[in-house]
Amino acid sequence: MQKIILYYLSGTGNTFRVVRWMCDAAAKKNFDAVPVAVEHADPRTELTAQVDIVGIGMPTHGFTLPWKVLKFLLHIPRGKGAQAFAFATRAGAKYGPIPGYPPGIAGSSIFIAALVLALKGYRVRGIMSVNMPSNWMSLHSGLRADIVQTIIGKARPRAEAFIEKITGGKTVFFTGNVLYELVCALALSWISAGYLFIGRFSLAKLFFANTKCNGCGLCAKNCPTQSIIMLGKKNPRPYWSLTCESCMRCMGYCPNKAIEAGHSWAAVLYYVTMEIPATAIVMKHLVDRWPWILQLNRPAGFLLFLCYYFTVLWAGYWIFWLLVRIPLGNYLFTYTTLTRWYRRYHEPETKLNDFQTSSMEHRDNASS
Repeated sequence: MQKIILYYLSGTGNTFRVVRWMCDAAAKKNFDAVPVAVEHADPRTELTAQVDIVGIGMPTHGFTLPWKVLKFLLHIPRGKGAQAFAFATRAGAKYGPIPGYPPGIAGSSIFIAALVLALKGYRVRGIMSVNMPSNWMSLHSGLRADIVQTIIGKARPRAEAFIEKITGGKTVFFTGNVLYELVCALALSWISAGYLFIGRFSLAKLFFANTKCNGCGLCAKNCPTQSIIMLGKKNPRPYWSLTCESCMRCMGYCPNKAIEAGHSWAAVLYYVTMEIPATAIVMKHLVDRWPWILQLNRPAGFLLFLCYYFTVLWAGYWIFWLLVRIPLGNYLFTYTTLTRWYRRYHEPETKLNDFQTSSMEHRDNASS
């Protein structure tokens, strides 16, 4: 029996569900397919000579792959000719009469993953993107249940057909799906770069807990990037660090619907960091203090801006976090964010402990 390890990162369960479909389909072909969450993975001990195929599944963030997935791929052992594949879930929605159309955009995610795997010595056999229900609840409400089921229903046969080709010895590269993503990747590369190096940090600093939060710590315990810290002795509240990937697991699975994204706070951050009046005040102060700043070229000036930007982001979030601990401050930010009215979403069949269970089962099988 040939063995597949399918590593995945999943926030609200979309990628996890696709992984489960692929594992079930591979099992029918007499493959031992094992799902392993990236946050619990130890590839240096898992990727042995007994592993025939390595897969990587990921959500799409900013039309590219999440930073945590990229770091994971860069640190896996060399493949030494082992086979590999990569897939991404992308934001399926309903903007017209047909659920799932227009399709989401995975962009450069699958190409970067395939390139890293190839450079690591793996024989990449295929890449694919597949629509799953859009879960970016910082931007929009969760989709209606009927739309969710329709999108999921269309995704399953695509995922199963893909893994059947991989396990059948075929390659999956020259498809309309891959061509579509290549065009999108080239067109949106500047957005993806901006997201990876700047945007994702801003998104991480928008989350806060409303007054429904009871300090249970469930969000911190289950964060796939360990980016949530419970601060406060008497009344602990979650604090989001810069490593947050905005995967939406905390918002999607919070039993009290206590996690919000501060839209009014986002407007404050934008004004302070990007608008000319705020930037001009800071730059005038710096120039008055250090006149040589005027002689800087563009790259150096941009680095100076980044220092200012991240300083404001970090210091500002501390202020924001302290404000939402005050009842009046929490009330103001809660009632000035659209997430208060948004429908929450996580993949309907996926429970929070499923992310832990799949990895624990793998460790138990590996040790037995």
